[in-house]
Formats: sequence, C-alpha cells, structure tokens
Amino acid sequence: MIDLRDRRDFARLVPKAEIHLHLEGSVEVETLLRLARARGEPSGPDARSRFAAYYVHLDFLHFLAERAPDMLRDPQTRGPRLITSDLSHRLQEQNVRYAEVFCSPIIFRRSIACPRRST
Repeated sequence: MIDLRDRRDFARLVPKAEIHLHLEGSVEVETLLRLARARGEPSGPDARSRFAAYYVHLDFLHFLAERAPDMLRDPQTRGPRLITSDLSHRLQEQNVRYAEVFCSPIIFRRSIACPRRST
C-alpha cells in the first residue's frame, strides 16, 4: 500500500509535465558509462569521476562544449538513441505525462575537416 503522506510517494505518483528539457542536459553519468563501455573504453571509478565533472559548468556555452564528449557523437555507440531512450524511461518512472524535449543539434555534430577552396 502506498502511503500518500510520504512525500516521495506523492511526488512519484502525481502526473507531471517537463517543460523545456534539453536532451543533452539530461544525460546521466550511468548513460555516459554505458557509452564508454560500448566504445571499449574504461568505465571504472576514474571514468565516473571524469564524467561527473561534466556537470560543473560556467554558462550555457561551456555546458554545451563540456557535456558533448565524442562518444555522444559516435555513430558506433548510438549515443543519441541511448540518451533519448534513457530519458524516456526516467520520465515514465517519474510519471511525466508531457515533456517538451529540446535538442541543440550542434552538440551531435561530428568533427569533419572541410577542405579549403583555392582561389
């Protein structure tokens, strides 16, 4: 039986809306660790500490630059698909019925060197 006097139970049960949620801002450390493992990279305590540092930022531009490790852009890891799926599951667990999820496409841009035109 759920005791609605327990604030956590109440918060979990009440239907919610998530307004203006940035997809790239929703990535959790556990998701980053899964992406690292998919790339064959270490995912131990050192990686956890490194990824936790992504959550410290000075402003929005710094946030975008620091929160976009290469593995989010790596087609091999299916980064966008995984972070979207993880976010969807978390929203369902929190009884979010409506979510406006935004994405800054530049964060998923792959670094491609463009040849210079000769004039």
